[in-house]
Amino acid sequence: MNAAVSIVLLAAVLGVIVFLLSRRLLLVGRSDILKSDKQKGGILMGMIHPAPRRCLAAACGGVFLAAMLLLPSCGVQHTADPVQDFQAQLTERAVPCVGSEKQEPRDFMPDSIQYGHFSSPSSDELCALFKYTSLIHPEGLDRTLAVVYDAEDLSVVASHEFVADQVQLQFLPAKDGRDYVLYLGTVTYQGISAYYLQLFQIGNSAWEPVSADLPQPDDDQPGGCAYSLTDQAILRLNGDHTYTSYVWDQEAECFIKDG
Repeated sequence: MNAAVSIVLLAAVLGVIVFLLSRRLLLVGRSDILKSDKQKGGILMGMIHPAPRRCLAAACGGVFLAAMLLLPSCGVQHTADPVQDFQAQLTERAVPCVGSEKQEPRDFMPDSIQYGHFSSPSSDELCALFKYTSLIHPEGLDRTLAVVYDAEDLSVVASHEFVADQVQLQFLPAKDGRDYVLYLGTVTYQGISAYYLQLFQIGNSAWEPVSADLPQPDDDQPGGCAYSLTDQAILRLNGDHTYTSYVWDQEAECFIKDG
């Protein structure tokens, strides 16, 4: 039974109660008729004793107040938020992609969504990034689940988990129209940070590493350099406080050292 029907029935019951009460009050008040025909305008109310009259007025006021409070809810339609519903669908389909070592697989939330062509130039797909919450350091403080979906039916194409204290992901265009994903992970231990760079393509339902002449942080002295991602480029902060940039070349599909 919906809210509108319930309210109509309630109003009907209250109306019957008021009607019966008014008839009883009229019978009780007949013995207190005070005036003759010269009070024609007030004879009806004069037939009711003042005390029952106050009860009747209170009952009528109660019915009116109930109607004012309840009737506005009749036309209220609570519709789902389409954005929240869409995110809920993505999250539900991402649950099976969580690594088995994660004890609370549902303890994550959507962070960002990128439209692109990941598995092929003609594919219409979405790449959703999910951030885990309530993590401990061994799990990676910025642990991120990346899931590529078919844009039409939201079926999962491929997924990958990135485990680091800071995760940066960037989408790069390939020469054939596909989109690559560049990953930069930072892990810090006892004040010293280590960096990991990798370029990925989506193929065979998996995230596959791509060779792209990336700088090699492993060749640096521990703590001697720092890395960051900018618009289609990698920046390295050298130990002498100078910068070296590596710019993405779409046609060559590699990074070229700038300067």
